[in-house]
Amino acid sequence: MRYTGNTVNFFLQSAPFLMAVSSFAIYLASDPDNHVLDAEKAFVSISYFNLMKTPLMWLPFFMNEIIQAWVSANRINDYLGAAEINPADINREEAAEAGGEGKPSLEVSSEGSFCWDADLPPTISLSELKVGKGQLIGIIGQVRTLYIQST
Repeated sequence: MRYTGNTVNFFLQSAPFLMAVSSFAIYLASDPDNHVLDAEKAFVSISYFNLMKTPLMWLPFFMNEIIQAWVSANRINDYLGAAEINPADINREEAAEAGGEGKPSLEVSSEGSFCWDADLPPTISLSELKVGKGQLIGIIGQVRTLYIQST
């Protein structure tokens, strides 16, 4: 892994130099009779390449940040656009009565299924779950994490 990072860093650091050399080579090879590389063109081109050196070295990092921001915005959009919980499915009176000492405030005694999208099959199935008052349960998956907290 260390060698991969060093190799990528080498190419990122040498990209401005390789761009300048390849630009001169393409300029000279495109029309050898009319394109002559004199001192004026060479020094002006080198100064322009030096001006572009820092932005070119940072370009891959900015592209990575833009991709991460795009993925995050899509996740937030999916979360905010998800279907709401039906308030009729929540019985607060039973939860308040069961919240005493020794009694769970959240209990799944029959088959409990959890899914991220209503169109997909259940991702997590529980046969029995009891959560005491004030406890936090975390079910950690490869991509998403489900937190269940009883109040």
